[in-house]
Amino acid sequence: MKILRTVALASTALALVSTAASADIVIETFTGTATGLDAAGYFGTPGAQLNNVAYQASYVINTNLLGASQFNNGSIFGTNGGANSGTPSPVISASLTINNITFNVPVSPPLAYSEYYVTNKNLYGELVVTGFANSSTANFYNVGISTDPNAPLVTSLNTLFSYTFAPASNQSYGFFGYGGDNLNFHINTVAVSAVPEPSTWAMMILGFAGVGYMTYRRRKVAALAA
Repeated sequence: MKILRTVALASTALALVSTAASADIVIETFTGTATGLDAAGYFGTPGAQLNNVAYQASYVINTNLLGASQFNNGSIFGTNGGANSGTPSPVISASLTINNITFNVPVSPPLAYSEYYVTNKNLYGELVVTGFANSSTANFYNVGISTDPNAPLVTSLNTLFSYTFAPASNQSYGFFGYGGDNLNFHINTVAVSAVPEPSTWAMMILGFAGVGYMTYRRRKVAALAA
């Protein structure tokens, strides 16, 4: 049982370390409110008018496919990629969730234009976070800008952080256009997190299984002792 405990704890710890260290693929998540016409009914009744309805927009991004440039004082940005640029799109997938219904934005054929862009506040005095996933049929993006002095300091394209935009220093906008839908976004929060690799998930499952077995063994021993 001691061996199982050691394996479980080691696997879980290794999984957490691996997740933190592996951030080449990140997921950028925006939350806020959406307003506009859901003409196609992707998020409920066709033709419904949405009025400040909660949404979540997510972009899974391969930062290795972004051209990164270093500016003065450490500001970072990622250039766009896609069919029109002659380089692979950094956006692996993009989705929009409203009313607990998730719509996956088409990314095949390859996106004509996509971008992941982050600047820290040192150069321009602002935090800028964007996500684009645009094609000939879909137009989907979020842009958040803040001059809040307490905004996180971004040092690379895969810096992991979470931020709630301060109303007094916030500019935010976005748009979803597909199949007749025309929705506008206001952003409340943004987060950039790592996407665990398959090996990490395997280690986490192994760790949880070990912990579960330890709990089962303890209950069995306690029952026999009683």
